[in-house]
Amino acid sequence: MPAAKPAASEFEYRAAQKACAVIDSSARGRLRISGNTRLDYLHRMSTNDLLKLQIGQGAATIFVTPIARIIDRTVVYIRENDLIMLTSRAAQLRVMAWLKKYIFFNDNVQLEDATQELGMLSVY
Repeated sequence: MPAAKPAASEFEYRAAQKACAVIDSSARGRLRISGNTRLDYLHRMSTNDLLKLQIGQGAATIFVTPIARIIDRTVVYIRENDLIMLTSRAAQLRVMAWLKKYIFFNDNVQLEDATQELGMLSVY
């Protein structure tokens, strides 16, 4: 009986160890956050210091409930006119709904699901 063929992720993992691998990461959710107070808002809502980031930089951060239950671990990238947040696999709508509950009257923040608009490849 022939050996079972490894899953595609095993092939990709082996390729990344020996050379380079390009992986389709489009299953991760992508949110676009805009508005004048977008960075301050996300900084207040998350566990990482996002205010120190410059345009072109990104950082992982975690969003938690008031009783410290994890909503999601995300990566936030700073762009000139907006932020892009990578969520866990297919978690963008859940994260967006949770964040929207905490936008107050003085926050100038808009959240948009950009998953279908922005593709994603990971290079290792």
